[in-house]
Amino acid sequence: MNNRFDTNAQTWDSNPTTQLLHKAIEKEFDIHIRCDANWHVLDYGAGTGNLLLYILPKVAHITAMDNSDGMLTVLQSKIPTLYSHKVQLLKHHADTEELPKDAYNLIMSSMTLHHIQNTKEFIIQCYNALKPGGLLVLIDLCKEDGTFHKDLDSTIHHFGFDLEHVTEIFTSVRLKTITIHEFYAIYKEHVNKHFPVFFAIAQKQ
Repeated sequence: MNNRFDTNAQTWDSNPTTQLLHKAIEKEFDIHIRCDANWHVLDYGAGTGNLLLYILPKVAHITAMDNSDGMLTVLQSKIPTLYSHKVQLLKHHADTEELPKDAYNLIMSSMTLHHIQNTKEFIIQCYNALKPGGLLVLIDLCKEDGTFHKDLDSTIHHFGFDLEHVTEIFTSVRLKTITIHEFYAIYKEHVNKHFPVFFAIAQKQ
């Protein structure tokens, strides 16, 4: 069954809000993450692949997982032929399917966590999927009042996250918090309000 991400996939990248957020993410990524040419990466909730495509030339391989066929179709169309052998696209649902174990040097997930029902279980899955020393990068909304989305639907499980709570989850699953901080705010016209976004990095010891 189609979801709203399938419906909106074709126009997702043309949204100015999306464009501004991804520019901010790229800048923050460059400040905090030094990619390695040997890395195997998981982009969870890859969407149309903007962050994936940004780091693709810098790493060995990227697996893109998303539960939207529409988003994966758009992403597939954007992968340059030169790098097509370095990308694997998989449909995956975090709340019902497991991740492979000890598979990735980096797992990144941008604006997807609030769509995953069991936050701690997903982070445990990420821990198990990381190789020793691997990094987990989470980018998502800080705690908000429920007005970020103009139309609420069944894909939205959290109104952002308290940063202290995210840090506590990292600690409880034996991930070392490298940084967790606000770095950007998304403006939503329907409520004339800015919503802070956080950038978190945790490491498997």
